Amino acid sequence: MTVETVIVRAGGRDFVNWEVVHVSASIREAARSFQVTAAAVGGLAALATLLPNGTAVDILAGSDLLCRGYVDRRRPVLSPDRGEVVIHGRSRAQDVVDCSAMHETGRFENVTVKDVATALDRFGVGFVTDETLGKIGKVQVHPGESVFGCLSRLCASQELTMAGEADGSIRFYRAGRAKKHAGGLIEGQNLQHGEADHDFRQRHSKHHVRGQRPLGMGVDALEVEAVASDATVKRHRPLITVIQDDIDHAGATRRARGRRDRSAGRGLTASITVVGWRDPSGTVWTPGWKVWVESPFLGLAQDMLIETASFSQSGGEGAATKTVLHLVDPRAYGGKKGKGNKSKPAWDMDESNVE
Repeated sequence: MTVETVIVRAGGRDFVNWEVVHVSASIREAARSFQVTAAAVGGLAALATLLPNGTAVDILAGSDLLCRGYVDRRRPVLSPDRGEVVIHGRSRAQDVVDCSAMHETGRFENVTVKDVATALDRFGVGFVTDETLGKIGKVQVHPGESVFGCLSRLCASQELTMAGEADGSIRFYRAGRAKKHAGGLIEGQNLQHGEADHDFRQRHSKHHVRGQRPLGMGVDALEVEAVASDATVKRHRPLITVIQDDIDHAGATRRARGRRDRSAGRGLTASITVVGWRDPSGTVWTPGWKVWVESPFLGLAQDMLIETASFSQSGGEGAATKTVLHLVDPRAYGGKKGKGNKSKPAWDMDESNVE
């Protein structure tokens, strides 16, 4: 059995020998999370004071950093024959998620989402991206709005997501430049448990995006519309989305194509459990990376994007070290249909130009 040496590093000390460890990382979550359970090895008194709330910690698998953050919850449990404490925490990005945005004016003009993030980052969390970010004409922070809430609005217009990094920073992410894990998840080999969801409910024959410009007259300003077709959907199933913010035809075209592609991508998901926390090359499973998945029974034979990686390790009876990978078609995050795609044909799509 593959066993990881899980270290909780705090105050210059390394704590090991945890009974249960869970770490979760996702491109849908700006903050990573962890949970560790310790039993009373050094006595109840020592356990009662272990890692108080607010303690800065690093969670490592061997030498690989999984989560840098803070303890934000402790649950001591006492029974006649034992005591234990369950310690929860999140990465440094938790302050961006939880706290209100503070800014002198709350107003920005002609900026990228990263510009706004940097201006609002009074926590020292840090924001990174490999993407080309478009300029946003005007941004107004709503009174009392969290930093995360403000940035989420801007990310929606840019078709971005905020993903928590191991060092506690936040990455603005699309799937277009995703790296790929070595090996694959293959039925009959390393695929320990798997389930897939082929969901057609959010597929539409045409995606209409409509909006207006705040200034100007005529059709180009008052009747902005773009339509993206999904030829896989044979019935009349239109969907109209009205954009409340300023949008031109180029923006509407991008939104219509993105909504069509994301609907197709979101309709093909899988959850696969594997032994260990690493791919065949020794790299820790990483959200935002692609991995080849091949399972005739699940109807999958293509690159899938790791949306969430949930790592767990437990000792004692029933000991196990495993990763649950929540996977999605890369188009759900702005990526392309994987090369060599041989999944069921329902997951093809009309990729023609948008009207």
